[in-house]
Amino acid sequence: MGFILNTQEVVPDYVHLFITAHPEFAPTTIVKIVQGIIKIVQGITAKKLFEQYPDHADESVSLSTLPDKITGLSDGTDAGDMPMSL
Repeated sequence: MGFILNTQEVVPDYVHLFITAHPEFAPTTIVKIVQGIIKIVQGITAKKLFEQYPDHADESVSLSTLPDKITGLSDGTDAGDMPMSL
C-alpha cells in the first residue's frame, strides 16, 4: 500500500503512530486501514495469549494490566526499535 511507519509511541491507554503515505490517500482512509490492521493484530495476539495461558482466558483484563497478570511475555525487545512497513 505504500505506508511507512516512521515512529510509534505506546502508552497504556493508546498508541501514537506517525505514518508517511502518498498524498492520494486521505487521512480518514489511512486511519480506517490502520484500524483494520490493528484489529487483526489484536485478534491474533489475543488468540496466542489465550492458547499459551488458558488459565487466564476467563479473566477480564485490559492491555494496561496484562503484563501484571501474565509474566514472561517480553523478551526485552523494544517494539519502537523494530522497523515496520504497512
